[in-house]
Amino acid sequence: FFKLSVGMGAQTTYGSYIPDGTKIVPNATRVALADTLVSLLAGLAIFPAVFAFGGTPEGGAGLLFNTIPLIFSKMPFGSWLTVIFFILSAIATIGAMISLIEVPVAWMIEKGHMGRRKAAYLTGAVMFVLGVFATLSQSPVLGDAKIFGKTVFDLFDYLSSNILMPLGGLAIAIIAGWMISGKDFSGELAKGGAGAGWSIDLMRAFIKFVAPVCILVIMLNGLGVIRLG
Repeated sequence: FFKLSVGMGAQTTYGSYIPDGTKIVPNATRVALADTLVSLLAGLAIFPAVFAFGGTPEGGAGLLFNTIPLIFSKMPFGSWLTVIFFILSAIATIGAMISLIEVPVAWMIEKGHMGRRKAAYLTGAVMFVLGVFATLSQSPVLGDAKIFGKTVFDLFDYLSSNILMPLGGLAIAIIAGWMISGKDFSGELAKGGAGAGWSIDLMRAFIKFVAPVCILVIMLNGLGVIRLG
């Protein structure tokens, strides 16, 4: 959900801007495979270093802000590496924010009849305020403030990872599989070079029946309702 921006509306918003002749399925396949390959290579580079220096393997914010700087501190020129790492992380984050901002901006433009500049400023301001609270919760200023036993940052992370993104993915699967007619679904994919009709039918069946069940299982596992392992 996070790495491929599934459930955030980013892919849907970007998809609305692409020309009709764009080959949707081949492009989506290449993006998914390339993204997965980069993630695997990053894991192969990071986690051996974590184990070699006696670090604790963890994911999310803990890996980014605690484990990796600790590993760099034990390397030659570690301070410089840490600075470079966080500069590159900031650049990557700003790049990701562009796609995330576009979702509410596009909605406010189309549904609220708001100008793009005003919608972008408003969305950016809301994100900035929420980001300030999340950042301060990692410091002594708001570090002791707990909501449902979690800091503001941890609460945002929990809500987005375990509730909002799965719900978004579930909504997309339901809309694409059940609310869009089979004729429109096939027509859009046919324009994008999806291939034979049977493959489109198979894709629609997967989105309609398999994807919602899988997403629901993932969501219930994240909420602790069920345990997959």
